[in-house]
Formats: sequence, C-alpha cells, structure tokens
Amino acid sequence: MERGSGVEWTRPDRPDLDPRQYVYLRQDGRYIDGVVYPEYILRVSLLAEKLPHGDISLRLSGVERSDQGTYRCSVPYLDISTEIKLLVGSVSQPRISSNGSWLTCDSGCWFPKPAMSWLDSNGNVIDPAGPSVPDRTSLPAGPSVSDRTSHPAGPSVPDRTSQQCYEVHSTVPVTGPGLVTCSVHLPHFNHTVDVSFHIVISERDIPTEGASTGSAEIAVIATLVFIIVILVAGGSFYYRRRKHAGNDSVEEADELQMALTGNDRVKEADETKPAWKGSRETGIGDSDCVSETDDSGDEE
Repeated sequence: MERGSGVEWTRPDRPDLDPRQYVYLRQDGRYIDGVVYPEYILRVSLLAEKLPHGDISLRLSGVERSDQGTYRCSVPYLDISTEIKLLVGSVSQPRISSNGSWLTCDSGCWFPKPAMSWLDSNGNVIDPAGPSVPDRTSLPAGPSVSDRTSHPAGPSVPDRTSQQCYEVHSTVPVTGPGLVTCSVHLPHFNHTVDVSFHIVISERDIPTEGASTGSAEIAVIATLVFIIVILVAGGSFYYRRRKHAGNDSVEEADELQMALTGNDRVKEADETKPAWKGSRETGIGDSDCVSETDDSGDEE
C-alpha cells in the first residue's frame, strides 16, 4: 500500500461502541492505537508480510465469544469498503461412557449448540430412535434452561444450556462388539470432532428382545452342564453299586470258606474216632472177650 493511505476496521453491528473508535486504524503506514476499542487493544494487527501485496486482512488473537459479529474493512482514499461476518465457536473433546448395556456420549462445552450422531464400524449412522426436543432458550438471554434430549431406546440425559456453552448428551444401546464412534459437529463451521469406543463383549451378554444368538448359546451351555451333571451322578452311582456288589461277593466268599473249613474239621474229627463202638461203661466188649476166653479154657 502507498504511504499516506489509511485502513479502517470497524464494528457496524455494535451500536454500543463509540463510533469515533475503531477495531483497527492505520494511517500513513502507522498503527494508531489511541482510537482503538479498549477490548481490542493488543489483540489486533495486520499481516505485515502481506501489506506490500495489498493484503489488509485483520489478525485477531485471543478470540472471545463477544468477538462474533460483523466487521467492516474500509480504505477511505479509495472509497471502498467490504463487510465480513465472524462466527465464533468453542469446542471440547467428547467422551463416551458405558454401563455395559448403554453407551452415552457427552459433548462437553460447545458453542453454538452442536449436532451429535453415532456411527458403527462401517460408517453407518446408528439411529438413537428418538427425536430430540429443540432448545428452548437463546444464549444471550437470561439464566440457563435445561434442554432435554430424549431417546426411547435408552434413558434420557438432560442437556445443559448456559450463557457460556451447550452440553449435549446422546445414548444408544450396545448391540454387539465392534468400533462405535460418536461424532459432534458444528454445521456453520464445518468442524467435527470424533471419539471412538471399542466394544469387546460376548454376544450372550448383549441385552436383546426375544430370541438371540446369545440366548441360544446360554441354552446350549446349560444343556451341556446338565448332561455333565447327569453323567457324573450316574458314574458315581455305578461306582458305589460296583463297590457294594464287590463287598457282598467278599462276604459270600468268606462265608463259603468258613463253611468249607467247618466241614473239613468235622470230617477230620470223624476219622480220628476208634473203629469199635463199644463202651466200657456198658461192658459189652469186655463181655465178649471173656466169653471167648472161657470157651478156650473148657477145651483144655
């Protein structure tokens, strides 16, 4: 730019500001800070390296919410001006939490109010199956009012709206293992922040309505456990029966052995008795012997 020219940056949408002041004023190649709005002092500058090429873009540092609005750039000596609208937004890092059955995404502090969506591992949108209730208050006016986002598929979590930011929540059910992404988006800024959550669970742990693969697996496992219990019980009964039968056999063998032993002893006792059956008390044997002796005597 030529020496002696001037550059003016103002805020036409701020009637509360002194019209004799500027966001930025440059005259005769010098920055004039004495007429700058107090809230912009030490926060504005031009790109010195681009001035020789006619670029008079304004650099604004330490951007605040109040900086949002319309800015007018004027070059009086050329009698030209243009306006640009500055949008100011704030973002935070979203967080996903889980209670095992549901996933909840918390946006954190955002401005303006962001849009929130869920994506599966293939990039398909997961419908939270419930329309959100529109915001019921504007940020510049009055105290904060709770804004609720309700999803019939899961417990609703109140959104908090304040003069500083919006905090949005969304909940979806856990439907299976895989990667789930919560995407928070500011449409006017084309700015998106994603956060992902990797679900590692067994399908039988997923709450479902009606029959499911998980329920079938539980039924199969229950059946196997039942069969194992039956086999163990049957085997134990068979073992005890065999053991009892073995004890009975041993007892029968012992009784048979005792019986055989007793018969042998009786037989031995019979064999040791004398062949004659006489008895001294009766005198039958002695009488026979005497009779024979007497007969022999008479013969002599």
